[in-house]
Amino acid sequence: MSWYALFVESGQEDIVQQSLRSQFSHCIHKAVVPKRMLPEKRNGVFYDVTKKIFPGYVFIETRMNPRIFYELQRLPKFYKLVRNASYLIQRANKVTHNKEFLHEIDSENDQYDDLFTYIEDAEMNPIIQLLRKDDTIHYSQVSFQGNFLSVKSGPLVGLENSIRRIDKRKRRAKIGLNIMGVEKTIDVGIEIMNSD
Repeated sequence: MSWYALFVESGQEDIVQQSLRSQFSHCIHKAVVPKRMLPEKRNGVFYDVTKKIFPGYVFIETRMNPRIFYELQRLPKFYKLVRNASYLIQRANKVTHNKEFLHEIDSENDQYDDLFTYIEDAEMNPIIQLLRKDDTIHYSQVSFQGNFLSVKSGPLVGLENSIRRIDKRKRRAKIGLNIMGVEKTIDVGIEIMNSD
């Protein structure tokens, strides 16, 4: 099974996710709308808010084939199956450097990789590992000793190298995630245990 990204109407991701879980449970292993919990300060008080990491996208784990693809197209709010940018560049280079590539695409042994580009496990696994069962990245508890950061608990444990910056005042950490050949920096919420 592989992961694929569906481009859907923004703001309707949860509705599409529910439709996928109810109508496609026989062929889709997981449907995920990654979210993150963030602290937001209003009138001097911090509130917990939940925001989507990738607005307009739903990720599915399945064995994609033309039948599933055409069934997905009948979903309300579904726009298209997203193609992987790095994959397309790689395939374009093959076309320009190899005339026999065009014959490869038409071969009957093709596993639909040229029609439906999946998200590499190396890109999707870190995202899935950060999420809880509710598809949300919850707060990590961190502490500082001088300039040294230590993640005590939460989804960022062991991922200190992916933290790009800490904003103590906003109680947020910026982390880097690679998805579909592009690095995206996102804010996630943190709780500061002690500070020097």
